[in-house]
Amino acid sequence: MESLSETYVVMMQVNFFDCGGIAISICPSHKLIDGHTLVKFLKAWAATARGSSEEVYPSFVAPFLFVQNPLLPKRSSMLFHMDKQGKYVTRRLVFNSLGLGMLKAKVASASSGFHNPSRVMVVTSLIWKCATEASRARYGSQRSSVLSLLVNLRARSFPPMPWQSIGNNIWIVVAQIMPNAKLKVLMAKWREEVDEVE
Repeated sequence: MESLSETYVVMMQVNFFDCGGIAISICPSHKLIDGHTLVKFLKAWAATARGSSEEVYPSFVAPFLFVQNPLLPKRSSMLFHMDKQGKYVTRRLVFNSLGLGMLKAKVASASSGFHNPSRVMVVTSLIWKCATEASRARYGSQRSSVLSLLVNLRARSFPPMPWQSIGNNIWIVVAQIMPNAKLKVLMAKWREEVDEVE
């Protein structure tokens, strides 16, 4: 059977329910867009469906800023490989605004370098810390670990790209932490790696 993901660059499905509700799902190829572009597209689509008069002008400047390199692999699967064997468990973690505020305040008071850390930075660092603790509990010793992150290049390019720019305007950063690192150390390492992307 032919893989749909290698046949179409985008797939959409619309479901109509007896109660009058509608559910729309979309599955685009990463060869076209990144998450930021997808969100912008969906917001513009929703605004148009609501009858908004605001016009959306997508920007296609990325190919001029990031010229294609013929030496890079053609298949994205060669760049992002995920082992499909074995069993995986997923969990949904919900952080309410009160809990996030307390966590941000705790981190800010523990380190003078983080006066106003972002919610993403705080939560990701906390999950990273918990993952290293779980690894230590399972294997009996603390091991070094790495965190791979995608950075949006739109505001980091010079001059900055328009926020409505279309494409994969992202970069991968990898931060490595040695055993027994404190939460503020994880955040500092993450920020250091992200700040180097300019």
